[in-house]
Amino acid sequence: MTLRTRLAIFFVGIVVLPLAGATLAFQVLFARQAEARADSRLRDGERIVAALWGERLDLVELGVTSAAEEVAAFVDDEGFAERLESARAQYRLDFLTVAEEDGTLVAAAVAPPDFRPGIEAPTPEELASEAQPLGVLRVRVPVVGGDRNLAFSGGAYVGERLADWLSTASSLQVAFVAGESVLASTTPLPDGAVPGELDEDRRARRVSVGGQGEGIVLVTRAPGSNLGALLLVAAAGLVAATFLGWALASMIARPLQRLAEGARRVAAGNLDTRVEVGPPADVARVARSFNTMTEYLRTYVGELESSRDELRHNLDRMG
Repeated sequence: MTLRTRLAIFFVGIVVLPLAGATLAFQVLFARQAEARADSRLRDGERIVAALWGERLDLVELGVTSAAEEVAAFVDDEGFAERLESARAQYRLDFLTVAEEDGTLVAAAVAPPDFRPGIEAPTPEELASEAQPLGVLRVRVPVVGGDRNLAFSGGAYVGERLADWLSTASSLQVAFVAGESVLASTTPLPDGAVPGELDEDRRARRVSVGGQGEGIVLVTRAPGSNLGALLLVAAAGLVAATFLGWALASMIARPLQRLAEGARRVAAGNLDTRVEVGPPADVARVARSFNTMTEYLRTYVGELESSRDELRHNLDRMG
């Protein structure tokens, strides 16, 4: 391996190793900052969604109470079912049911749910029962209708429409879950998804609402890894370092190679050899010293040859 090659490898190494370390450190720092920003958005989103959920529940309670006051007096009329459906639509409820005090269903106005395919909708009896059914935001209001104690239950499905509304308001992706089932979602989310890091570029946080394992999963997209861009920069740095390292090695090695070649010529007996004096300065001083040395050797050898010739001439005269 030549001196130039060794120097080039050395210069490339002292550039590439720090560059690789800086690339790795920047990648780790970027990933941590991206994760921190995503967690901050999720925490802010949790507060926003909790507030919006409470406001929506208040609106549902107001709607159910108003509907009950409006139609309770007509519970025994023949057209009560139509009145109940009209009140449901007027107060923008997904369902409105009336039950006796003992839980017996009297009437129900129920719109089709907008859950994900495969999710079973609660029955009117479940919507009217005292127990909180899964997949609904519901309010139960006791009302006296004539001489009967009734319970009006109404609310909204925690389906696609409500998920879209919360997603728009919070600027996050939203999914409603019950246990391990996803009822509705604005982003692809498999059943049994665990909040935290869903995949390489999405993070999630769960907000508990309702009961029986129900909750809202908030999802945000963390900035994608810029490893590709960093590798591209590192590759460009490697190419530049290789080029500059080779050029720098050539600048150092070329004068030394000239000195080595001059030394070989002098060793072969060519005392007229001179090497070019050029940068760098340290090598130039060595080149001048080499030229001075060869000039001295040439003078010294010339004097020796003259002395030899003179001695030979004297010996011939004596002989």
